[in-house]
Amino acid sequence: MRKKRKENFVSRVLNDLSIRKKLVIFYVVCIIFPLFFMNGLFVRSLINGERKGQDKDMERVAERVEEGIRKLVSEAETGSNKVYLNKRLCDFLEVEYASELDYFTERYQLFTTTFFEEGFASPNSSMVMYADNPTIVNGGHFWKLDKSEVWYERLKESGSDAVLCFYFSGRRDSFLSNFRQVSLVRKLNYFSKRTREKVVRVDLQYSAFLDLLANVGMDDLPVYVCSEGRVLFSNRKNVSYYSDFDERSSEINPAYQQDFELYGMKFQIMVQHSSESFVLTTIQKNQQVIFLLLSLSLIVPFVLLFLINRSFTGRLWELSRAFRSSEKEGELTEVEHVRGKDEIGYLMESYNGLVRQNNHLIKTIYEDRLHKQEMELGRKNAELLALRMQVNPHFLFNMLESIRMSSLLNRESRTAEMIEKLAMLERQAVDWGSDFETVRNEMGFVENYLSLQRFRFGDRFFYSLNVDEDCMELRIPKMTILTFVENACVHGTDQKLTETRVFVTITRKEEWVEIEIEDTSGGMSEEKVVSIREQMENCTIDMLRESKHTGMINACLRLKMMSNNRVKFELESDEGIGTYLLIRLPVEEML
Repeated sequence: MRKKRKENFVSRVLNDLSIRKKLVIFYVVCIIFPLFFMNGLFVRSLINGERKGQDKDMERVAERVEEGIRKLVSEAETGSNKVYLNKRLCDFLEVEYASELDYFTERYQLFTTTFFEEGFASPNSSMVMYADNPTIVNGGHFWKLDKSEVWYERLKESGSDAVLCFYFSGRRDSFLSNFRQVSLVRKLNYFSKRTREKVVRVDLQYSAFLDLLANVGMDDLPVYVCSEGRVLFSNRKNVSYYSDFDERSSEINPAYQQDFELYGMKFQIMVQHSSESFVLTTIQKNQQVIFLLLSLSLIVPFVLLFLINRSFTGRLWELSRAFRSSEKEGELTEVEHVRGKDEIGYLMESYNGLVRQNNHLIKTIYEDRLHKQEMELGRKNAELLALRMQVNPHFLFNMLESIRMSSLLNRESRTAEMIEKLAMLERQAVDWGSDFETVRNEMGFVENYLSLQRFRFGDRFFYSLNVDEDCMELRIPKMTILTFVENACVHGTDQKLTETRVFVTITRKEEWVEIEIEDTSGGMSEEKVVSIREQMENCTIDMLRESKHTGMINACLRLKMMSNNRVKFELESDEGIGTYLLIRLPVEEML
């Protein structure tokens, strides 16, 4: 009994508190205190400790890289010293040879010495000597001095006797074949009495520097060796020997940088943090403590959340059942028991009020609206029927007039054939089982009508029909094309005594169908063209009742209804020349 009383008391207290206060209690008790007093201090200590460890690792990596660079350059320096102090070699470069045979003879004798066997043999470097001597034959270890070379210009710019340079060169005058070059260039001026300028260039293998980064033992740390704003080599990018050095980008923000200078070249060794290594190391080293903190952060919020959940889940479930019952019965039902003074309690009371009001409105407003929708639908159907019925009288009047004129002119010689054509047209016009017809059948109407006009006007009238085969089975409102063709004939041929031509062309261009109707009638004035164009674009039912162009507006209205107002009209006319009409319809509305 005591447990039940305590539970009821806790539930009553929580029910009377606002949801906002409940969330504040949860936030303060379960998140602020643990994170502020425990997690914050612990995470901070972990970060500081790991950062210090990474800083030491980065310092060791930088020291190893610098040591490796100095070691590679030292090997080149040792080889250059042997050349620098060799008097016989300097004499060889100084002599002006009478012929190439003399040069190769002296060169052979020089190669037989112990010096060349020891000084030129190195796994990471090769050596080339240059002299300002025109009698030297280029090849092997001896070349004429070309002062346009990049490494020579670097030597001159430094103003010193020796310089180290990383450069890009496409020449292959050394034993190496890669285009990214690393060279130690040194003047051979130990014997000061010599007159010719002599230089030794020791080429180091660029791949040896890449291997250096691979062997430092810290592959998870990004390392970049830069100089003069260029990235000389790195362990974070695939290097192409046959491309120039990349410029240092703004993305390279080192956490540790070590600078040093070697033979006039300033190096920057840049090491970045490895975030993956930091996170994984922290988790692995502190698994037990992290597990304890997570347990405290999860159990306490779970208990408090359970109590809060009990205070409103049951009442929300009652609201949910009320909504579900309304879906089955078609009418909203009220909640029987409203409990609590918090937001959920107010929500239940508001819901009951809404149910009472909504049930009343369903019987009044909704039923009235349904009745109005039925009336509106009936009105639209009546308007469509009116559009259909207006076509036949207008068309029949013009046909009868054509037959009358033909009978008068031809003394009834071909009246029977014309009446047969008219019968076919009238039979098709009367059949309104559907407001739509295929383009093929519609063009049959047009063919019959134009044949009648040919009977009437004889040699004064000529027509041509051209329809793409892939347009034949598309749908179009019945007798719309015929209406525009009729206007071209009636308003054109009657006003012109000379020959009249009517052309009808239907083509498909991608997602549109273009219907072109052109006649060589008397044409219209610019004011009349503007007026008709406006009627075609803005035609309405009311305009149909008032306009003189009943058939044309009828056809335009039905085309608009059929295409959801996507139909486009273009009308052009020159007075005394003729009229051109273009109708563009979307294919998807004609399927």
